[in-house]
Amino acid sequence: MRLLIVDDEERTRELLRKHIAWVEIGITEVQTARNGQDALQVAGQWRPDIVLCDVRMPKMDGIEFAKRLRWTDATCKIIFLSGYSDKDYLISAIQLKAANYIEKPINLDIVRGAVEKAVEQRREEDERVLTEKRLQSSYDQSLPFLKQDIVRRLISEGTSREIAQLLSTQHSLPYQADGWFTVMAVSFYWSPTQLPEDPAFLQETLLKQLNELPLMMIVGALCGFDAINWLIVILPEAYGSSYRDSRQVLDQLYSELKQMLDSQIKMYVGVGEPVKGLQHIHRAYRTAYEAGNLNFYYDSHSMCFVNDIGQPQAFEIDREKLKNYREILRKGEVDEANAIIEAWASCALQQQDLDIVRVKDTFFQLLLVTLEVAAIQGITEQAEDEERRYIWKEIDRIP
Repeated sequence: MRLLIVDDEERTRELLRKHIAWVEIGITEVQTARNGQDALQVAGQWRPDIVLCDVRMPKMDGIEFAKRLRWTDATCKIIFLSGYSDKDYLISAIQLKAANYIEKPINLDIVRGAVEKAVEQRREEDERVLTEKRLQSSYDQSLPFLKQDIVRRLISEGTSREIAQLLSTQHSLPYQADGWFTVMAVSFYWSPTQLPEDPAFLQETLLKQLNELPLMMIVGALCGFDAINWLIVILPEAYGSSYRDSRQVLDQLYSELKQMLDSQIKMYVGVGEPVKGLQHIHRAYRTAYEAGNLNFYYDSHSMCFVNDIGQPQAFEIDREKLKNYREILRKGEVDEANAIIEAWASCALQQQDLDIVRVKDTFFQLLLVTLEVAAIQGITEQAEDEERRYIWKEIDRIP
């Protein structure tokens, strides 16, 4: 640690500098100054940890020096030396949070003891500051995941009172339990050559970037990934598809989110029906998810809103048509087989079933029949269970 000795008497300065074993108590560097004015210059460049300072000095006394030092350094420990038992000086020393006040004539043992105590105090304070920084850093790193946990609880039906209380604490967003909320649901799809086996790294990076967005902070949004890897953004207030309903906020958020992503990643966004009350956010989530699935039919490059949803119908597998498709393939009637596939796709588009897994499964069944017939005719090998699982995985990961 660094010690600055300030005294207008050279003999006192040298006595203190040379006749105390400073290294033994943790002082590794010592400098001196002859008055407060000189001391300010030294302190500005050198930044001492502890100052041993006379009170009465020409040009600038110790009290004035300490006041000015406190403007730039609130942590430095100040020990005053004085030959006067002046009450005003003592009061000033207390106001400046002096570590100690030693009366002259100087007793080296007393000075050493006072400085040693100041070293211990400074070390404790430095350790506390370091611990607080580590805790803050750890909290900052974990904050996106804490928010994600809150999001996952809010989108689950039956929001507990504990979550509402958590959102009103100093570490969370100041949500009103009976306020309006809008949910945005976002799904991501990669080009086939860049499909990640584990999206966790992208999710972690994206959450960190989103939580640092000024817009997210301004509107007080929460974000996190749900159990099926959709990004869920919960926004306080009601937002809708018209600009009277503040759509520009959603457009800006959509634009900034798109800029964060690689050009090879396709993004589908759905905006749910605004709801009143934290306990109804799960409804807003469900409608946002349905609106997001609507993109499957339009391959849009914008957002789908809940009011874009018409009258979706369940798109079930027609076993008779599937059987007919198999017979046509066996006969080698390719044009008729293509016609069945086109009619199948047209029917899916018309019914707009929002259970996209069910829709994909119907086409998966068509593909399996195609592979089965191809294997019978010796065009390809019979698909094993592992291969079928791989094919489904690829179908499910591509929009």
